[in-house]
Amino acid sequence: WVYDNEDNLKLLTIQEIVETFESRKYRVFSLNSKTGKTELNYIYAGQKKDNKRNLVTLTGKSGQKITTTDNHNTLTFEETGISWDIPSNIDNFITPVNFELPQKMNYLSLENYSSRKTQNYTQNKINLTEEFSEFLGWYIADGSIVGGSQICLTFCDEDLRDRSIQIMKNVYGEEVTYKTYNYIDNRGVEKFKEIRFNVGKVWTDMFRDKFGESSLYKKIPSELMNSPINLKLKLIEGYFYCDGKIDKYINATTISKELRDQLGLLFLSLGEIPYYTDRVLSSGNKSYEISLGAKQVKRVGLSFELPPT
Repeated sequence: WVYDNEDNLKLLTIQEIVETFESRKYRVFSLNSKTGKTELNYIYAGQKKDNKRNLVTLTGKSGQKITTTDNHNTLTFEETGISWDIPSNIDNFITPVNFELPQKMNYLSLENYSSRKTQNYTQNKINLTEEFSEFLGWYIADGSIVGGSQICLTFCDEDLRDRSIQIMKNVYGEEVTYKTYNYIDNRGVEKFKEIRFNVGKVWTDMFRDKFGESSLYKKIPSELMNSPINLKLKLIEGYFYCDGKIDKYINATTISKELRDQLGLLFLSLGEIPYYTDRVLSSGNKSYEISLGAKQVKRVGLSFELPPT
């Protein structure tokens, strides 16, 4: 994870960082070995050298993984405190938690998106409120772009359908138009399937760029990754309500590794280490799972009512 000088949070390979390196361009999460606190510090230089050592992968009890060379010192924790040692000599590695990202504006900018057609939404930004952050969680879970000008939400929940309409009226405007689609189940009962909001090309281009247009490309933009805690929690609640399992823990599976890792980073910023699982599907593709226990859910401040453990 790097935080660039344009206030964007990105997941980059070391090669990508080196190839685009500029002085005071990238900051990375750094653990202060004296204070134990996580800090954002600048990368000042990069060096490439031949290394014929073996690669090893360290897996933590929560499923987090670090791949490095077998002679690369890694942060660990011992009775004397934080220290460094090579992978073969350590029993644990350290995960930075409880960090704050620089605060950005609480809105999504539309200034970089345009259309030759007149747009019904004439403002150049969308304010990030709690209700709209929850709406964005629904979109990341079950949304898509249809026809180049429609935002589609697919969920079998008429309450969310009605709430999504009201939210769009509050955010986009009372004049927003939409169409709902139903389906007939195997019992012959008609049920709600999806709703499509006619928002225009500017909105859909922004959604495609910042949130992804389909499951494989779903992601969370920097504006929400480093937003105030109340907006983060609403985004998480919206996502897990639509795309997760809520039992004695919250759990969700996605085919977007970037999205899973971003959700993990959100939880780490809130002080909790989530559990990660990777699985290979019958199609040969991978799925990425993330979960949080009941006590963690309570500590974070999520409003899910989980049964007692």
